Amino acid sequence: MPHWLLDNGDALLAAAVRMAAPLLLAALGELLVERVGIINVGIEGLMLVGALAGAVASYLSGSPWVGLLGGVMAGIALSSLFGWMAVYRGSDQVVLGTAVNILALGVTGVFLGAFRDRIDGPFVAPTFHDISLGPLARIPLLGAAFFDRNALVYLAFLLTPALGFLLYRTRLGLQMRAAGEYPLAVEAAGVDVLRLRFLTVLAGGALGACGGVYLSIGHNNTFVENMVSGRGFIALAVVIFGAWRPGGVLAAAMFFGLALGVQVLQGGQGTGAPHEEIWRALPYLATLLALVLRFGRNLGPAALATPYSRQ
Repeated sequence: MPHWLLDNGDALLAAAVRMAAPLLLAALGELLVERVGIINVGIEGLMLVGALAGAVASYLSGSPWVGLLGGVMAGIALSSLFGWMAVYRGSDQVVLGTAVNILALGVTGVFLGAFRDRIDGPFVAPTFHDISLGPLARIPLLGAAFFDRNALVYLAFLLTPALGFLLYRTRLGLQMRAAGEYPLAVEAAGVDVLRLRFLTVLAGGALGACGGVYLSIGHNNTFVENMVSGRGFIALAVVIFGAWRPGGVLAAAMFFGLALGVQVLQGGQGTGAPHEEIWRALPYLATLLALVLRFGRNLGPAALATPYSRQ
């Protein structure tokens, strides 16, 4: 490992947590969606519209919390379109997700240009500031990385056990998991599978948009075109590599966050070291590696990507 990484362990861990947070938010949303039998490859698009809507709402209102609300609403709106077509119309989910990504890329680009033409000055939005958790923030190595972060980072890490409890300790969680394995049995038990899947798609869209909001007003203070830069596809790999379990998703998100953190630190060094391009490509190489390692070992929920219709 390069000496500049060994000498900056604190900075590397802090960068890994920063980079993991949006992946974790988006991946947890996709985890819920896939658990009920739907696959949404449009996470990239959801993050993108969430990032733009969050930055615009924060800029106009002066509050990042309003920005978060705006981003979430945009994510729900876009995922409702996907959900209606995928759940109620039985359309091909992969094709729909691809269409969501293309639509989001085009719409955000056009809207960004129009918005910048209408405002005076630079597009700089109020952001979420770090919140220090007192003595915890002074723990060597871990303190600054985990306990001196903004609200969205805390939200991402707190949601992991919360969703674990939901999926494995509640009646609703059992219904969700069963809907992704054997929806006919769930319907026979009196649960509206289509409604359950649709509402879960909306929840997943909200979390995916939260990941985008983090990028625009949690990690930055503005929106730039295509700023998600493939993180939505990495979030898909996080779900697979995490074996469709919240704890596994957290571990996988940290792994990919570490890869992105190395990329950021290496770029900040400006060393011009040999194989510098490989360091920049590391997150995407790690994505391919994760998919190869998991391929064939666990196919996820049995009814994943299979449309359901009442008999």
